[in-house]
Amino acid sequence: MKRLLLLSLIAVATFSSAHNHEKDFIESKTLNLPVKGISSFTIKAGAGSLELIGDDTQQISVVADIYQKNTSQPYCLSLDENNNEALLSANTCHDDNETQINLKVTLPRELVSTIYDSSGSIKAENTSISVIEDTSGSISVMNNGVSLRIEDGSGKIDIENVTGDLAIIDGSGAIIVNQVTGDVTVNDGSGSISVDNARSFKLIDDGSGQVRLNNVKSQH
Repeated sequence: MKRLLLLSLIAVATFSSAHNHEKDFIESKTLNLPVKGISSFTIKAGAGSLELIGDDTQQISVVADIYQKNTSQPYCLSLDENNNEALLSANTCHDDNETQINLKVTLPRELVSTIYDSSGSIKAENTSISVIEDTSGSISVMNNGVSLRIEDGSGKIDIENVTGDLAIIDGSGAIIVNQVTGDVTVNDGSGSISVDNARSFKLIDDGSGQVRLNNVKSQH
């Protein structure tokens, strides 16, 4: 009887803990900014997923889905222009982990972009991202029109079709690269590395994990 009671208490505690970490959908917001005169785009994002889709458009459009543990918690979300630069800030003004903002961004495919992200997955397609700095979460980039530098704490990195060079500094997680017109440079803590179709490959440091190269013209 005591054992049954103990198991029941553990189950209740586990359920309560999981429930306390869940966030409820609060609202969805849409932001738009014309890109006439804008030469670059910076995204600063806190907790939440980030999806970017490049298109033949003349504006930046953002759909933000907000989730919170407590509906009364304040959060920040803005899309502004300053000195010919567009800036999207989402969930960066509080560190209480009470809010999650999932972003879906549509932007001109040729607009050079920089991403600073704390946590959550990043997915981009048909974009021109020059820098991604990410603490944790998976990164997927397909069809990027400029050279790309990635600094990532943890999470899988999957890159396909980059016009230019690719440089990756990664703490942990698998790295998969396919079709880079320029040079690929990797500094990796742990995790496997796979590179297909690149002009050259240079491994600066690799803590652990297998390295596989295919159709790489030169290796340094």
